Formats: sequence, structure tokens, C-alpha cells
Amino acid sequence: MGCTNSHSVENSMIAYPFVAIEKTVIPLTGEQIRVVQETWEIIEPNKKETGVNVYMRFLSMNPYLKARFTDFKDISVDEINKSNGHPRRLMAAIENSVTSLDDAETFAGYVLELGRRHARLNFKPSKAHFVDLRKAFIYSIKEFLASSWSSEVEESWVLLFDFMAGIMIKGYHSKS
Repeated sequence: MGCTNSHSVENSMIAYPFVAIEKTVIPLTGEQIRVVQETWEIIEPNKKETGVNVYMRFLSMNPYLKARFTDFKDISVDEINKSNGHPRRLMAAIENSVTSLDDAETFAGYVLELGRRHARLNFKPSKAHFVDLRKAFIYSIKEFLASSWSSEVEESWVLLFDFMAGIMIKGYHSKS
């Protein structure tokens, strides 16, 4: 699977504005949580490849960010593979989030700490970075899920991704 440019990624999806969600109430309905969990079961066996595809797309959309990632600094985007840590860490964060959807406090605590870790790295991801990462993620899972894809699947994953991003941003700005 090769990467695509941001124009084709953007045109193939519903346009969702980024919504930073600051509360610990998970903004997904029970049905949306079920949709995320069921589609995760399909994605999970291929999460490493999915993570690689996400970062190939994300860094193709934001080539200036490549130098910010130790894993990617000295390689071309096409050389990103399953041994690179950030794609694995992204997919682990998503997996941890999916498995804790029934416990908002555990979920929010985990994602808040991810934001704090990014703050210690002196890299402040912007909302635009999260929008592009979400686009890359959604496009990658849409491609993988193929016949299981629907507007409900997309909306559910977008809500989850935006919730995670909003809590991460909050963690980045927290003092503890």
C-alpha cells in the first residue's frame, strides 16, 4: 500500500472539523463504541501495517515533521516499516483506548499521560497535526476495512480520535 497525498485523502472522506473534547465523558454512544470495538477486532491483527500506513500518509502530508521523529529522521517516508517505534506506539495507544472505552476515567488518564509525555519531548502537536493524523488514520483503516466501512464506522472512529486528541492536548498543557 503506498501513500497518498493529502488532497486525495481529504476528498475521499467526509469533512469533520476537529472537535477538542475536554470532559472525561466519552462522547460515543453505546452503538458507536460497539462499532469501534467490532472494527478494531478486524484491524488489530494488522495493526503494525496499519500504523506504518498511517505514518507514511501523515508524513507525506507534513514532510517538515519528519525530522521531529527520531525513528524517521534519517530515512525516507517510503522506508518506514514495522520496526519503527512511532507507528507501533500510535496503534498501542489506539488499542489501549479501545479496550478502555467502558471506563472513561482510565481512558482519559491514559491519554492525558500521553499528552504529558509529548510535552516532555518539547513538541507541541497542533490541532492541524491531529486533523492530519486523523485523516491518515481514517484513510488507512477505511482502506483496510473495505466492505465493512460505512459512514457510521467513520463517524465513530472520528469521535474516538478527536476525543483522544482533545485529552492529549489537555495533558500537554497540564502542569503535573
